Amino acid sequence: MKPKVLFVDDERGVHAAWKLQLADLGDKVEIVQAFTVDEAIEQFKANPDLAAIVLDGYLSGHSTVPEALALIKEFSPTFTGPMISVSSDEFVRMRCVAMGCTHECQKRDLPRRLIAILKL
Repeated sequence: MKPKVLFVDDERGVHAAWKLQLADLGDKVEIVQAFTVDEAIEQFKANPDLAAIVLDGYLSGHSTVPEALALIKEFSPTFTGPMISVSSDEFVRMRCVAMGCTHECQKRDLPRRLIAILKL
């Protein structure tokens, strides 16, 4: 069974770029997408077999508090796989790691890091 990864980011272009960069893996990974906090929670509940979760720090362009922090709090009690914080803001990534993310990287580095973390 191929690993299933939940991508949580509000930018559709970022999702498209990640999918394109991971296309070389063919059918080695299944991507589940969420663009909002509510969608992320819904997809998390609908996919109990997730192998990894990728969280953007901010999910709305208007927030001053990273929405990923609430998602980490929601997912951490039951999710044991890798959670990867992605953001161009290093401070946000470090806050997410302090809250429970197991890895962090900039968005542009995600495909390479995900491949290494999942050993694909």
